[in-house]
Amino acid sequence: MMKNLLLLLIFCLLLIGTIKPFFMNGFFTMHDDTQIARVYEMGKALSDGMFPVRWSQDLGYGYGYPLFTFYAPVAYYLGGIITTVGIPALSSTKIMMAIGVFIAGFGMYFLGKNLWGEKGALISGLLYAYATYHAVDIFVRGDVAEFWAYGLLPFIFYGLLKINNTTKWRYVVLVAVSYGLIIATHNLSALMITPFLILWAIFLSLHVKNNTRVHIFLSIGLGIILAGFYWLPVLSEMRYTNVLSQIGGGADFHDHFVCWQQFWYSPWGFGGSVPGCADGLSFALGKIALLLCGMSIILAIISFSKQQKASILAFLFLGGLLISLFLATSSSQVIWNVLKPMAFFQYPWRFLFLASFFSALLGGATIAFLENMSVFKKNNIFSWIVTIVASFVIIVVQVKLFVPQEYLTTPNEDYIAKSELSWNTSNTSDEYMPRYFHKPIDSSQIPHDIVTVINGVAETKVNKTNKKEIALHLDSGQILQINQAFFPGWVVLIDGKPASFQQTPTGMSVLVPGGSHILDLLYKQTPPEILGDILSL
Repeated sequence: MMKNLLLLLIFCLLLIGTIKPFFMNGFFTMHDDTQIARVYEMGKALSDGMFPVRWSQDLGYGYGYPLFTFYAPVAYYLGGIITTVGIPALSSTKIMMAIGVFIAGFGMYFLGKNLWGEKGALISGLLYAYATYHAVDIFVRGDVAEFWAYGLLPFIFYGLLKINNTTKWRYVVLVAVSYGLIIATHNLSALMITPFLILWAIFLSLHVKNNTRVHIFLSIGLGIILAGFYWLPVLSEMRYTNVLSQIGGGADFHDHFVCWQQFWYSPWGFGGSVPGCADGLSFALGKIALLLCGMSIILAIISFSKQQKASILAFLFLGGLLISLFLATSSSQVIWNVLKPMAFFQYPWRFLFLASFFSALLGGATIAFLENMSVFKKNNIFSWIVTIVASFVIIVVQVKLFVPQEYLTTPNEDYIAKSELSWNTSNTSDEYMPRYFHKPIDSSQIPHDIVTVINGVAETKVNKTNKKEIALHLDSGQILQINQAFFPGWVVLIDGKPASFQQTPTGMSVLVPGGSHILDLLYKQTPPEILGDILSL
């Protein structure tokens, strides 16, 4: 046990290179620079007593919108919870991101150890943590949801592998929680990995005791149910948003296939994806990873008679790798054209997510095969030398990618200023705004008050994410404009009684008689949201 703990500690220290930038002062630039705003909004909603969090109060051009009903809430729950104990949103975001980065190597280490042993685990874990696409996701794209899903993936495969253990229920829970978290962390990643996950489950079910096969598939089913609070509202309420506008245009998958040669060499950069092979960001799988994969397959063929189980696993992971690479290239375009839902992936190079996973597993197998060769069996020190050298090369070559393009000294207050949230950040991400909502043309059209009164006074008593209370003193009866984007779940009360209202291009309108009244605007979960919560519970 002491040896295992020491190796795990050493491995964790070797991962420091992937998260070192998060210990620097300030923050850094990335394609999706809305992370701090999302963490702040999540923390604000939690502090306001909203759970599950469905709404963002300040984003959506100040009208609010159902961001966390649809977009990847899990990582932001962690960041938001950290803010509720008084840690600034900027620091909370860095902590949230660093944890998501770190767990990738940690999970792969445990999976690799159960497949290839402790030396193979070091190689697989380092290949996965230091993968080029992992660095792209973190420091170029800033796709927190995707690299969190990337980090959770090994835990599902590990749990399924361990379900045949005598303590199988522990691993049923691990698989269910990990899979449920991935679904609610990044639904596109969940959709991508599910076919491979099912194939892995089928493969394992053919090699386990009959009485544990049901647990393998039960764990996957429980994971789906566990994430019900997220996917049920997404499927039932997506039609109320503009999310379908994200398909096509600059995100048309036809323009973002990877060229085969880019897997071997693709220059590092902080730009974007463009048609052809001259992209501004790297789609390289990594020469070290590819060389180790090639060596692993050669050794699997040579050692097949003596190491049949390991060889079969190597060929299985090779198949996963080749399929992932194939789906990232234009060679698979006919599949993309036929399977219409794949258009939601937008960028075929997203399959580098899975390619990095399978290449890390396959690369770690190299050590397992070498260990069983006669020269290494005679002296264990040789296999350790190979492992140490390979680990050193992986880190030295890949760590230089885990550096942001530019550090910023912008203070926390600037990221969460209302003007920043309601205009600059909202302009960056608004795909989940309610349908038929008219976006402001410029910042002057952003509302300053919850209710617009023509003749009279409106005094805000409560202004929370899920509840707003306004004291009205009206000179005469009038139709009031409520500057809150309409979405199913919002109800209007006048003096504690439900009031009928009309949806408008910039919110809602309600007829209020003259005199003094209390107007309440409350968010109450819709039936699909309530049912989803019940499923998760």
